[in-house]
Amino acid sequence: MRLLVEGALRQGWDPGVRGGTHRMTERDGRELALAGFVLTDRVVEPDRGEDPTAVVVRLYERRDGR
Repeated sequence: MRLLVEGALRQGWDPGVRGGTHRMTERDGRELALAGFVLTDRVVEPDRGEDPTAVVVRLYERRDGR
């Protein structure tokens, strides 16, 4: 969580705004390098980037040395 919050703060998120949100994209997820997590923005941009399921499978196989 700390990496997500710190990343959002660097991008200008103001946590003091009541009810405020901050959108993070797949690019943000790659820049944050969250081990064991895949950040996707499919709900907002469904036709953009690699299929998140394929990303998870590839990362899982790489972890197991396959």
